[in-house]
Amino acid sequence: MCTLSWWFSDESRGVLFNRDEKRTRSHGLQPEIRNSSDGQRKILMPSDADAGGTWIGVNQSGLIVALLNNYPLHQSEIDGQISRGLLVSGILETADATKESIHLLNTMKMSVYKGFLIFFMDLNKAPEAFEWDGKAITSLNLQAPEKSKFLTSSSRMTGECKRFREKLFARIPPERTALLKAHTFYNNDNPAYGPLMARSDAWTQSITEIQLSPEHATMRFTNVTDKPPILEKSHDFELKLAR
Repeated sequence: MCTLSWWFSDESRGVLFNRDEKRTRSHGLQPEIRNSSDGQRKILMPSDADAGGTWIGVNQSGLIVALLNNYPLHQSEIDGQISRGLLVSGILETADATKESIHLLNTMKMSVYKGFLIFFMDLNKAPEAFEWDGKAITSLNLQAPEKSKFLTSSSRMTGECKRFREKLFARIPPERTALLKAHTFYNNDNPAYGPLMARSDAWTQSITEIQLSPEHATMRFTNVTDKPPILEKSHDFELKLAR
């Protein structure tokens, strides 16, 4: 349950991510800068309080990695399961660019993870995304002209939510101001449908924005309170890039 979009300008590029979570799970922890286990990289990311890792982050090389659950594919409990959030933080600790991230992904043992969609963006290449459906890792064509610049998933009413959000994002230009507005859209007629969503079992817990420039990565983190979803005060964080 999440929605991700991305944009480009002459000076910078960025990603927006709505994290939707079950009410039985803890709220995500505020972003902070961490050192990789080998001390070679700094990483800016929020944290999953229950399972560890993260759903989105950026490292000092300017690599962004984000992950969405791949509903309804391969979501059952599995033996030896590892949190998908640890996959994200692990790549951010190890890779400097999209190409390197893809190589890592293709050499990892995927059977320990539930299904996911994973997204990569750096300063130099067009973004790329891949799907793990429990059987194979498949590249998603993000560059097709008919495609809106967004990814989404939902554990309930999967098709209905995807179609609603596809129509919403298809109506707007892929630029920051318009995408910000879309990510805060709440559909009163059916609160589960919009990117800012609420259901009896889940709601949008936070919105994370990352902007990349040649010198810095900035992250704006906004917690969301429930019933109906209300955006709290945003907090800004900055990571100097090693160029």
